[in-house]
Amino acid sequence: MRELLKLRTFHERVTTSVINLMQRKENFTAMSHEQKVRSVAKNLEQLIDEVPMFLLRIEELMAALDEKVQWREWKYLFKLGTSKVAWGRGEVVRHRSLLEFLTQQACEMVHRDQFSQSLVMLGLIDSAQKQQEAPVNVHSGKVLPPAGSQTKNKSQQVTLVESLTTAPLARESGLAKQATALLHAGLHTDVVFEVVCTQDGPDDSSDQEACVGAAAAAAVSETIVSEIRAHRVIVAARCDWFRRALLSGMRESIDRRIIIHDTSPEQFRLFLQFLYSGQLDTNGLDTEQLADMMSIADRYEMDSVKRLCEQALKHHVDEDSALFLLSLADQFNAAQLRSVALDYVLEHPEVMSSDVFDDLPQDLQAEVESGVAWQGVKSFRPNFGLSSADTPSSVSSGASTDRLSCDGVDELAAFAHQIMDGSDSLSDDLHVPYDAQRLSACVARLRDVVGADVPEEELERLVLAADYDVNRAVNFFFST
Repeated sequence: MRELLKLRTFHERVTTSVINLMQRKENFTAMSHEQKVRSVAKNLEQLIDEVPMFLLRIEELMAALDEKVQWREWKYLFKLGTSKVAWGRGEVVRHRSLLEFLTQQACEMVHRDQFSQSLVMLGLIDSAQKQQEAPVNVHSGKVLPPAGSQTKNKSQQVTLVESLTTAPLARESGLAKQATALLHAGLHTDVVFEVVCTQDGPDDSSDQEACVGAAAAAAVSETIVSEIRAHRVIVAARCDWFRRALLSGMRESIDRRIIIHDTSPEQFRLFLQFLYSGQLDTNGLDTEQLADMMSIADRYEMDSVKRLCEQALKHHVDEDSALFLLSLADQFNAAQLRSVALDYVLEHPEVMSSDVFDDLPQDLQAEVESGVAWQGVKSFRPNFGLSSADTPSSVSSGASTDRLSCDGVDELAAFAHQIMDGSDSLSDDLHVPYDAQRLSACVARLRDVVGADVPEEELERLVLAADYDVNRAVNFFFST
């Protein structure tokens, strides 16, 4: 452990130094030629001023060593220092494969034979590898990693220090497997979860017994309490809600007992298993179980479990569950699930006839009704005698009038007369959302075309019937 701590400290110092050098290099590269000359001259002058002071400090150190350290002690310290250096060199050589890319990049940046030869003597690179030049990106000028290095496993690219500081995936973590085994074994537990659930008894009462009232109905239901034992340190470390309850002097921390409501023991065991292992198999859960797990996660502030359940529930949206999942997503602020469920309801408005729609909040009902109405407006396109092949892109400006049949002209005229007459049935069918700013802008553009003699009310009817499309409103006006 001491060696690993030393390696970690060395890694941090080297990383800081390299980052500092790279930052200075970038700043120097961004300078103009005159600025580079002034910077180099300034650094040389500063170095010249500091060399005498550095030599003086070396002489003072030598004098102090001669005065306080005897030859035998100096020999011992020298051997100790050289042994430390040799140990460090041996560790670096032993993990040379991890430093291969770094040494190649250093050789390319220094580009001196003496430096490369020194690395060969230290055993950090091979003599054959020294003769190979590392590939350089032509555009950026950066040294590219050796061929095939991108295909290596990520776990093979981390250094010794990174292997200690980077957490592995839950499915590959030995600690997660051991913690899960500890939960299943139930050894050395120090906290108890009481899961209280209510089950309805068998409904074998007759019509005469049904008149007994609420007392008889309450007697039919049965309350079942299940105990699940766990480890306080693990659940407190993984869940902030449990940490506050178990480690902050609350009643739960004294009794070491937490009561869980509104869920089943099986569901809460899955939740605890996620706290221990970091994994949750959502493929084996149905819609109701996923919704229950999402409720537990929201109650105990486990956003990671909420995201897993949300992603799984997106694939469970259908005719029977769309409204329920929309309400669930709106309650737990699951934006992605809410968007998927709302899109499904807008594409299948027949689900609004379900009793579940009446149980939705008023604001959510209004949003769904408004969205369905707007979908109906966008899909409303009167067929003015054009065949499917007569799309606007295929009809030229010179032949567009020839494409319209007599039936299409009559239909256009009837539709425009219906607008001009102010038919309420048409507006009720369209459910056009009212936008005052957009309406006034379209009316102003339409007035520039038809003139100032047309009343404002008729222009507004034309614009609303044309779905705020000025060109369609002009066609409706002149067809009358």
